[in-house]
Amino acid sequence: NTVRDGLAALNYLQKKVPPKSKIILLGQSLGGAVALRVACEARQSELNDSFDQVVVESTFHSYRKVGQKVLA
Repeated sequence: NTVRDGLAALNYLQKKVPPKSKIILLGQSLGGAVALRVACEARQSELNDSFDQVVVESTFHSYRKVGQKVLA
């Protein structure tokens, strides 16, 4: 549900920010994987042009794999 929440937040921001403003998705650690997934899904939907950049810091390749490893 975190990706769905991210898409909802992006949709909200797209409607609320002033025209010509830049939206930057920022994710750190586990949030970086979520931000990348949100960016990919947004590009394939009506949110295609809703953000300008994605910045990730100290992220993981897959948040699902990290979750599986932590919960094992």
